[in-house]
Amino acid sequence: MWNNAYSVQNFVTRTLESHGAMVEQTGFALVEVLLPEDLGEVFDGRSFLRLAFDYEVAEETEDCQFVTFGSYLLDAVTGLALSTGRVVQCYVPVPNLELPTKAAEQIGQTVSFIKCKPPRLKKNYPLEFIYYQLNFRCVFRYDEKREELYSVLVDMHTGRQDSEVQKLLPLLQKAIPLEKREHILPQAPVITMEDAYNRACMAVGPMVRMKMEEIEGGQAGLREKELSKATRYYDRTYEELRRKLFRSRDLERQKRFKQQIAATESDRERRLHDIREKFVVEAEVTLDSIVIYHLPKLNLELEVQQREELFPFEVVFNPLSREVERSLCPSCGKPVMQLARTGGNIHCSEGCAKC
Repeated sequence: MWNNAYSVQNFVTRTLESHGAMVEQTGFALVEVLLPEDLGEVFDGRSFLRLAFDYEVAEETEDCQFVTFGSYLLDAVTGLALSTGRVVQCYVPVPNLELPTKAAEQIGQTVSFIKCKPPRLKKNYPLEFIYYQLNFRCVFRYDEKREELYSVLVDMHTGRQDSEVQKLLPLLQKAIPLEKREHILPQAPVITMEDAYNRACMAVGPMVRMKMEEIEGGQAGLREKELSKATRYYDRTYEELRRKLFRSRDLERQKRFKQQIAATESDRERRLHDIREKFVVEAEVTLDSIVIYHLPKLNLELEVQQREELFPFEVVFNPLSREVERSLCPSCGKPVMQLARTGGNIHCSEGCAKC
């Protein structure tokens, strides 16, 4: 179902075509592009490009450029997409970038440490956090054809794309974006675009499979009806030929009936196979567009006491949801609410630090 190279190729070719370029596919994962004059500056004054979206194809093809995540060409095309809506930047307004009065209570409900005193808020400061909404277009092909659009939100700081993060998407979409940043803030570290893409694929996969199962379930009755109809037809034909064979005393006619029976069996298998294939659902998923959300949040520095020792820990307050977000276990990366500290290492209370 997934083909990273095809998804990149689809994004690049559609963006170039939307800017007036002529694109021709000349082979597997290989295209030639004739650029209009106004795109010359973007691509170092060139008017012609030969692009490969597969490493082996790039190695075997002369005078071509390999396009993948992190390549200059993909960055240049992404820049073009920014001007036409394929990639959209949204600066999310935050009316109140202050901690609520019950912040300490929220922190206590979100994170705790075994055999430690409750975390104490030491200080907080704002940072700009980035979220990527990756929109995937899925084409389902079976006896019919239908399209669906799936959106996955990825927290570019933590890499999370679980159900808790997805609950933030409606809030981000409802916010009326600003033309420019409301606050000039340091940016929290982010994962790579390739990592975000792979994580989004992992999240959208179950959505697509669920829809495929739904379509297959809806088609099951019609499939069984056609299989039953075809089976009855071939059963009747087979029995009729067998009766003629047993009644015949002519060797030539017997030979001809046997050939007809064999041909009927072969045709039966082929026909039933075709009916089953007709109702098999295939899905082709490609990255359609990206919305980049810039959201100011408060980074909270905590101080935790374990016996006589104090150690730091950080959580994040989201002013859009007005909640303290769950932390990630520093050892295994899973969202947790209870942690432990052993030998100076912080880990899940289940003991993932032993892994």
